Amino acid sequence: MGFIADIEAQSQSMRDAILAHPPVTGVGDGTLPVENFKHYVTQDDAYLVEYSRALALASARASHLEDMSWFTGLLAETLNVEMSLHRSYCQEFGISANELEATVRLPLPWPTPASC
Repeated sequence: MGFIADIEAQSQSMRDAILAHPPVTGVGDGTLPVENFKHYVTQDDAYLVEYSRALALASARASHLEDMSWFTGLLAETLNVEMSLHRSYCQEFGISANELEATVRLPLPWPTPASC
């Protein structure tokens, strides 16, 4: 068995579980309650902030200039592109920047409201 086929075989049960997870199927078939989706996008915003911090630390700790550049490129794209897109998307659901800033990041896996 080749490398990719081996990884796919080892991760098949995990991928199946992810695809069967109620919030994922709810997004796919349109049955996820809006409040549950809002919960997800606010937590995703908090994740993006922490991810940005991790990229900044990775750049600061990188041994080579090329690696520092790569991490800072990802950081710049995350902060200046991904966050902007994400926050404008949140506005479409009535979630303000102030609400996002006040979001308390929950540990993974994120608990969801009881209806999901």
